[in-house]
Amino acid sequence: MPGPQVTSILLRKSSRINSNVSAIIHAREENRKLKKELNKLTLQQQNYQEILLENQRLKDILDYRQDAGYSFISARIIGQTPSVEYDGLIIDKGREQGITKDLAVVAYQGYALGVVGRITESGVNTAKVLMASDKACEISAMIQRSRDQGVISGFDKFDMKMKYLLPEADANANDMVITSGIGGIFPRGIRLGRIKQVIEKKYALFKEALVVPEINIRRLDEVLIMQKRENRK
Repeated sequence: MPGPQVTSILLRKSSRINSNVSAIIHAREENRKLKKELNKLTLQQQNYQEILLENQRLKDILDYRQDAGYSFISARIIGQTPSVEYDGLIIDKGREQGITKDLAVVAYQGYALGVVGRITESGVNTAKVLMASDKACEISAMIQRSRDQGVISGFDKFDMKMKYLLPEADANANDMVITSGIGGIFPRGIRLGRIKQVIEKKYALFKEALVVPEINIRRLDEVLIMQKRENRK
């Protein structure tokens, strides 16, 4: 049987152990509460950031409307029409909402307004969009920096191609390509994408460039259809 001194030592150690266990339990509980509060604050911050981005997007749209004389009709993407020959979207607005053939379709991702495609067919409350990534969707374009002009069309699942650049055209990787305004569908100055690679072939009449689209169409759930305000009824 342990003596009084040993017993006293054991009791003190036991007391310290109990105190340490209690401190650990308290720390774990406090840690759990702090994690819960951190998750709550993180969610609030994400919501705040989303509101800021939405406000900026709406401000950019308003500024563009004032500067370029266009109005926008927003529409949700409700389907796709993928095929070998046609790369398109189906949206939830149609003739009843003022959507007609050959209107420009654009979208915001981040802070940039970029080309999505154009309306090819309009039903009562739905419409089809031919995307810029389709080879049949040719858009008059120019290099923003040098102002050299060409035509953009779809090339593959990832890139578009800028065709009919003159041999002396000043085109470099990372140059921004924008709509030129020729053709009457797209106004001048909307982003199409950045040059990925310039292609020059010996004896060719023109040179070409692969262009990475500004808008990742596969990540869109909403688009904007552009209308000239003076044409609206």
